[in-house]
Amino acid sequence: MSFLNARLAPRGTILGFALLMVLVAAIPSRAQDDAPVLKISSVKIEGNKNVSSLVIFGHLVEKEGDVYSTRRLRMDIHNLFSMGDFSDVKAFGEPGEKQGQVVLVFQVVEKPVIGKIAFVGNKKWDSKKFLEEIKSAPKAPFDRSKLNGDEDIIRKLYQDEGYSNIAVTVKSTELTEKNTVDVTFDIQEGFQIKVGAVTVLGAEAFSAKKVADQMKDNRNGDKYKPDLLGDDLRKIEDFYHDEGYLKAVVLDHHETLVPEKKRVYITLTVKEGEKYVVGNLQFHGNVLFDDDELLKALNLKKGELLRKKDLDEGTRKMKTLYADKAYIYSNVVPQIQYDDELKKADITFEFVEGQPAYVQDVKIVGNYKTLDYVIRRELAINAGDKFEAAKIRLSAQNLYNLGFFDEVNPEVEPGDGPGKEVLVFRVKERHTGSISVGGGYSSVDGFVGNVKISDTNWFGKGWNASLDVEFGALQTSFSASFTEPWLFNTRTSFTLSVFDTDRRFLGAVPDITGSTQLYDEIQKGGSLSLGRRLDRYWTVFGTYSLQEVQITNIGAGETIVGSPSYIAPTDSWTSSFTPRIVYDSRDKYDYPTMGWRHQLSVEFAGGPLGLSNNYIKLIEDTSHFIPLPAGFVFGEHVRFGAGEGYWFPRTGYTDLPLFAKFYAGGTDTIRGYTERSIGPVSGSNALLVSNTEMRHDIVGPLRAIAFFDIGNAWSSIYNLNEYNLAANEGGLQMGTGIGARLTIPGTLIAIRLDYGWPIDTDLSTAVAPRGGTLHFNLGDLF
Repeated sequence: MSFLNARLAPRGTILGFALLMVLVAAIPSRAQDDAPVLKISSVKIEGNKNVSSLVIFGHLVEKEGDVYSTRRLRMDIHNLFSMGDFSDVKAFGEPGEKQGQVVLVFQVVEKPVIGKIAFVGNKKWDSKKFLEEIKSAPKAPFDRSKLNGDEDIIRKLYQDEGYSNIAVTVKSTELTEKNTVDVTFDIQEGFQIKVGAVTVLGAEAFSAKKVADQMKDNRNGDKYKPDLLGDDLRKIEDFYHDEGYLKAVVLDHHETLVPEKKRVYITLTVKEGEKYVVGNLQFHGNVLFDDDELLKALNLKKGELLRKKDLDEGTRKMKTLYADKAYIYSNVVPQIQYDDELKKADITFEFVEGQPAYVQDVKIVGNYKTLDYVIRRELAINAGDKFEAAKIRLSAQNLYNLGFFDEVNPEVEPGDGPGKEVLVFRVKERHTGSISVGGGYSSVDGFVGNVKISDTNWFGKGWNASLDVEFGALQTSFSASFTEPWLFNTRTSFTLSVFDTDRRFLGAVPDITGSTQLYDEIQKGGSLSLGRRLDRYWTVFGTYSLQEVQITNIGAGETIVGSPSYIAPTDSWTSSFTPRIVYDSRDKYDYPTMGWRHQLSVEFAGGPLGLSNNYIKLIEDTSHFIPLPAGFVFGEHVRFGAGEGYWFPRTGYTDLPLFAKFYAGGTDTIRGYTERSIGPVSGSNALLVSNTEMRHDIVGPLRAIAFFDIGNAWSSIYNLNEYNLAANEGGLQMGTGIGARLTIPGTLIAIRLDYGWPIDTDLSTAVAPRGGTLHFNLGDLF
């Protein structure tokens, strides 16, 4: 009954509580063996004027037709108070029309609501600015504590702009007949104050200016923010500690306000102390890990400068070693003995290892579309396992890389006893399904229209299905695909796809007729693929493809037999099988910041598989990402490809067909050059391209890059050292430039915009425009 007391007497009214107890006691309880069972014939709401009865009914557990329950009645009273709209709630029963029925009545007393909100004395901002920031609003329940918080919000707005002498008070006027309260915020803005100068006393190891520059919010010329001055002083101390002055402190500070100048002058006094190097390192209490393992994680060496940030990072890494082994209750405390004479610090790390923790249960929260089993099958940790932090991180990474979630946050809840923890994965889903009709522009395909239906998490089962139709001046295509990532609930994926594409290819240089038309290519076919995840990093695939390709409408400049640019009209079928192996250790698939991705594939076409074309095509593709200081990410991508035809008794010798050849230059290979302009016009049998990027976030999903590309395409792998300017093949071509990446919020769709310039090239300006080339496409380059 103490629960009811807390909810029914929020104002401390003993009478209200006593009345409620009488009313509740008047309703028979099912817990009484001799009491009859009562059915609720109806539920009534009384006393509400501003809050809709429908809204109140939505918060009730008891419903018409239910068997009356005292426990559920308590829940209903609690729920109504939790709405925040009522100052009092009473509940009682009235006899129903029939024997054994009861009418449940809830009497509520509404809190007064806010009528008008006014602001007086404000000049810097108008009332609209404050209404957007404060928590209170007209027609909302009047809450004095919330208004006090609104005072702080307004005060903070001014303080952030240097108005340190701001004063804000709130007044309320109650209109009893309307049950409303008008609110007025009285604002005395004062004036904006800036920092005039910062004087540092006691600085010897560093200049006073360097010490003052460690402050972030109260430097010379900044808007004065006294509430952040403490943080600035800690930054000065942290600076000294990270330079080996572990005992450095800011002894004193004071501020002098000069009203006529609207300036405040800050004076600091620092005590630097000695500069220490690492002395002896010892470990006590460690059993699970030996000293050498801990030293490796600590990464401190005797005689080197002892920086506090290095000490803190080493301590954190040692704790992580224990957490990765499920010893999450372990603790390590560094005890430092300073020797001011030798200017060294001996450190003893005291360990309390404790006992390992175990996972009592694993909960999934926030998945409204994705089915639980789709999430659970990606987890590397389950109920009953040791609570190993490394497996938790791996599980979160696996879930994020599904592409279904914007956020994956592991949380811990206490279990039923010592050593037991409940692991919670709280996810925030992103939109994985879309139906779009639109258009766009790509520097590869020109202007295109598009109708696309896709879902990477179809029915919440992790299925990836898409139907895509494109139409434009250079390309018309239809494609459909379906992927089941866990075939028969195993780590085997299954993908089925079909396609029909009609595409026109243009050249960079006009032919003898003045046209840039190269040829038209029509592809029809499909593929079937099976993949198997071997472990966290390795996956193998096998893909069978069947396609028909027609080459027609060949440009006049490409019809001369024997020329390097000769293209023959063809209509052929290809049957091929491609084994592929992938190693992927990237931290994130959509925008990686560290790790490797290697992919090696060998396509074997024709021969015993039949049909028109016999060839072998090898592609090796590698990407590497390295995180750098200040939020930069270094990315490197290398792609090597080589293909050759071969002889088979039934069909004889066939060369690598046009559609299977390699092409360089443009958006997806060497930026700064026109599309497919490097290497022979009729395609190449060998390709080598390297893309180097430096990336950095700008704001939200927008990122900036600088890039350097180098590579070429050759008619044969045996021609890598030859140079044929007429065929645009030979020496490596280079391009550099800048670009931007924008990931559409809530999706995995990345818009790619690059502007590149060719470097030191002998190729024509039609191939390598000296003023640079704009490249626009969807999806990341690597």
